[in-house]
Amino acid sequence: MIEHEYAYRPSLESCASKLSEKLQGAGLMAAEPSATSGVSLSDSNHFSLSVLLRGASEAEDASTRGLVLETVEKEFPMLRCVEERTSLEIRPKPQWNRAKAVKWLTDTVVDRVAGTLGVKAVVPVYVGDDTAFGASICELEGGVYVHITGGPSSHDGSYFLREASQADELLRFFVEQAHAGVTVRGGKLRQAERHADESARRRGLPAWIGSAPAPAAPAMGGSRPPQWHRAASSDRVPR
Repeated sequence: MIEHEYAYRPSLESCASKLSEKLQGAGLMAAEPSATSGVSLSDSNHFSLSVLLRGASEAEDASTRGLVLETVEKEFPMLRCVEERTSLEIRPKPQWNRAKAVKWLTDTVVDRVAGTLGVKAVVPVYVGDDTAFGASICELEGGVYVHITGGPSSHDGSYFLREASQADELLRFFVEQAHAGVTVRGGKLRQAERHADESARRRGLPAWIGSAPAPAAPAMGGSRPPQWHRAASSDRVPR
């Protein structure tokens, strides 16, 4: 994300120069402006440009807003202007791309988590109701999408929770299992396990998910897994 923002620095610097020239030419900003009086420019955080209006009169405020908005819209289409009560914030225009976002998560977050925990692999899991993003997660190797919905998801091979409140229960269950030393390790599965849930085997997930009851966690004080289900196994969903 930081690299993405830094890529816009030349545009922000060019915009700052252009606005400074126009505001001074229109008599709206002094050659050496003060942040506490009149109109001034600030780019102290490097990722955006601020037009400060704290000491501007109503007339100066209106004229400055009009000039800045028009300049950014017509001359800097890669930037956007956000109006605040006492300032105008000029920032990079976001270009959201789900595929790139997922790729970034894979290349950075997953690798960092694996390195920090000292594990060789991490299973990307998305819990939410954004089906498009969930589908992107499923395209990753071993990716799992848990859809928060009232019933089975239309996305083949996904899992679902019936209520959003169950997401917290599901995550707590995973943490409890990890603390209890319950892990899923790779290796050959018995033939019965392979037939029990072939798709779960391919993902490296425990075969009890969506099929048989979960194995009890040792010394967990009666903890039970949340009721999450395989969308492809609608016949197993409780009525």
